[in-house]
Amino acid sequence: MRLLLLSSFIVGGLLLSGSGPCKENCMIRNFYSNIFHQDQDSKTEKEEGASQQDTQAESKNRTQKGKRPAMVVVRVFNDQGELVQPIQVPKIVKSSAEWKAQLTTEQYRITRRAGTEAPFCGNLLDNKQEGVYTCVCCGLPLFSSDSKFDSGTGWPSFFQPVAAENLVQKVDRSHGMVRTEICCTRCDAHLGHVFTDGPRPTGLRFCLNSESLEFTNKEDLASLADPGINKSEQEQGASAEGAKDNK
Repeated sequence: MRLLLLSSFIVGGLLLSGSGPCKENCMIRNFYSNIFHQDQDSKTEKEEGASQQDTQAESKNRTQKGKRPAMVVVRVFNDQGELVQPIQVPKIVKSSAEWKAQLTTEQYRITRRAGTEAPFCGNLLDNKQEGVYTCVCCGLPLFSSDSKFDSGTGWPSFFQPVAAENLVQKVDRSHGMVRTEICCTRCDAHLGHVFTDGPRPTGLRFCLNSESLEFTNKEDLASLADPGINKSEQEQGASAEGAKDNK
């Protein structure tokens, strides 16, 4: 029964792809949204206990004296509003309680429980401003407005990330499908999925949830400067990249 309802959700979403602003057809979209949420909530209830224990254990291990946190390689902005070369930064690990305190209910459901927002209702779907989209959980830069396009699917879509290092891809076999899930490298937030039906030059479609993202205007990119990045680290990243190019 769940699969039939989910199929109705997918078909309905496709049929609505050219239907206009979110406030139109709102009752229909909410109907599909409620069906999908019920399916997601069922999965959440089963995984919540074990997941909470796991994340709390990870948080405890991270803060133990003498134990260094896991490191990941990403690209972040400096105080000039420019992406630095790939550098190592600590991975962000928090308990379920900590994430719930930081995020809204919907943001938590989507980013920490791999949920999906209703199509055509995301607040960033029709955003046409120039700037950068960052992870709502940790602020890592993910996508630029330069790569955003209208896919007609009802979710914000991009043909490439600002930096390949900032995304992790995983195989997703949920709901009887095999898809490629995309997550934030620094905090493991669920962002959406990537498909191979996108436009040139990449041929990829990164399908995102608005609730997984925050937007910063182009003129304010300096405000995204990572507090853990100083001048010496920027130079170190640039030197490492230069050495790699000379090989």
